Amino acid sequence: MTPLIQEVDRRVRRWISRGVGRTWVVAVSGGGDSVALARLLAGARDRLGITLSIAHLNHSARGDESEADQAFVRELADQLGLPLDIGRWQAPTRAGFEAAARKARYQWLISVARERKASVIAVGHTLDDQAETILHRIVRGTGVRGITGMSGLRRLELTPRLVLARPLLGSRREDLRHYLSGLGQPHREDSSNTDMKGTRARLRHQLLPTIAALYNRRIMDALARLGESARCHARMVEEMTDALEPGLRVPDLSGAVVFRRLNLAIMNPFMRVELFRGTWRDQGWPERSMTAEHWRRIGQLGTRLFDTPREVGGGVVAVVTRDYVILRGPNLAKAGDPSLPADHAIIPLKIPGTAVVPWAFGSITSCLEPVLKVYETLDLEKIIPPLTIDAPRPGDRFDPLGMNGQTTPLADFFRGRKLPRPQRSTVPIVRDQRGIIWVVGHRICHHARVTRETLHTLGLRFEAHPPRLFLD
Repeated sequence: MTPLIQEVDRRVRRWISRGVGRTWVVAVSGGGDSVALARLLAGARDRLGITLSIAHLNHSARGDESEADQAFVRELADQLGLPLDIGRWQAPTRAGFEAAARKARYQWLISVARERKASVIAVGHTLDDQAETILHRIVRGTGVRGITGMSGLRRLELTPRLVLARPLLGSRREDLRHYLSGLGQPHREDSSNTDMKGTRARLRHQLLPTIAALYNRRIMDALARLGESARCHARMVEEMTDALEPGLRVPDLSGAVVFRRLNLAIMNPFMRVELFRGTWRDQGWPERSMTAEHWRRIGQLGTRLFDTPREVGGGVVAVVTRDYVILRGPNLAKAGDPSLPADHAIIPLKIPGTAVVPWAFGSITSCLEPVLKVYETLDLEKIIPPLTIDAPRPGDRFDPLGMNGQTTPLADFFRGRKLPRPQRSTVPIVRDQRGIIWVVGHRICHHARVTRETLHTLGLRFEAHPPRLFLD
């Protein structure tokens, strides 16, 4: 048994012992790396007790070459006696082809795994791919987490459990070619891999060979070791934040994530960012659009207060009160209608009285003849009870204070105040029987303003609270 076969066997056995499952879908493009992966796993299936199938997605990007790739993979599957799934995808536009193709490929592979009731999707990324990925991120500009590179195992779905596995991540591309040559196994070459218009291709064919020739002939191994060191560092930080989290988190009932603000404020800023990164991953919130600037700002949560919800990145909305940092993920937005919160309801507001507003993490209080400046004050005689609280609705209009009674679409009002779209759905709206009298945190209506003729007044006040108050 060669060192390459021993290494792949060792990795797969370790993963199986950790519970990844024994039914695998192997993604095969026809290139040397994926063909070697298919041959190695097929040769080990009896030893390892795994069930395999092959999946090939035809991107239709290279005309006859793509069709020849598909025919080659079909022949390979027949040769290995493995079931085969073939899909076809065509990009709607050439713009952003690589990213779109990657997304389509993984979506399709996940659907194949579901049909096959597989728990693992295996792909043929190598140590060379790892080195190229790390160098690419360094060139673009990245932090410590970015140079961790690709992981051997990555969770794709929780229910049912599905992981992405990279059994060849510790193997060199040249060793795989030598293995295929010894078997007399041909493979396909993707002509697009030598297209120097792409940054990745220039790194592979120009920069890395130059570094190897002039500075460090083992640059691939050096970059891979750097990635492994960074991964060890990341794991250590995760263990530290996991240990800290129970003392920081407040149990919630609304689906939000709530931290004790003062505990966050005294943390090391780097650890605070890592804590929030872990929260993002655990909650399944979008990370692809998150930039270094997003994380820097998120790392400052808890150092200043804002009682009205605001987006902090990835569709996540935050509220920071005196005692709590409250994060509300995009999954709480009502499916199909982003203008309404998931727990939206028409809530009655008595005069005087207090009503909890769950989607805004707070409560609204009304009182008669307010004397404190914390209340918005309106002319009671111009209010038509009963009062209700709900969220913005399509077609809403109102007359903001200062516009001399002219009405404007609520959407235009929000746009004029430069309020990000994800935040708009969390703004409570207080209405009487005529319409909007207060856009909470922003403006009361003009028609119910206090004037010299006002005899009696109504006070309205919003107070932010953590979700633990919403027990009933």
